[in-house]
Amino acid sequence: MNKNNEEYLVMHAHTTGLNDNFDDEIVEIAIINNDEKVLLNTLVKPKKIISDSAIQIHKITNETVKNSRVFLDIYDDLKSILCNKKVYIYNASFLLNILKSTLNINNLELINFDAICVMNLFSNNVYREYNDYYSNFNFQSLLTAYTYYYKNDEFKLLNKYGDRTYKALNDCLMTSKIIQKINQK
Repeated sequence: MNKNNEEYLVMHAHTTGLNDNFDDEIVEIAIINNDEKVLLNTLVKPKKIISDSAIQIHKITNETVKNSRVFLDIYDDLKSILCNKKVYIYNASFLLNILKSTLNINNLELINFDAICVMNLFSNNVYREYNDYYSNFNFQSLLTAYTYYYKNDEFKLLNKYGDRTYKALNDCLMTSKIIQKINQK
């Protein structure tokens, strides 16, 4: 963890689906730095339609993104922000697979950065709900991790930027607050 104030980024994204076939794409992405300065916060028009299951989760519809930039339009900015940086991500394995899928669909090169999974850090080192069947700790949702530390502030941060519907930025902010709490230990 980042206990010595070194710089890092926090990234979150929402997708066209749950990546069951490794062909889903990013429809919203946000990145902040360790001071919670917004570096990127945008909707993205995907090449495929957004699945109903994904819409139920993030409420971003095909209509919502129809006039948004395509991924190719944000790639250079994304690459310059992420390249060779330390990036904290809640549920990193999922987001990294989606990013790889999106890059592949758009015939773009992978971006080199150091991804750290905050879900693993929280679930394995803080919450520690053991699963005897799998002999490991159960993963905890972002909202579970956030409310673990901010029990009386469950929705204040969630609504910091108004409408919770497009929430990648709010999820970055929640992840940032979790990182800060983990670093205090």
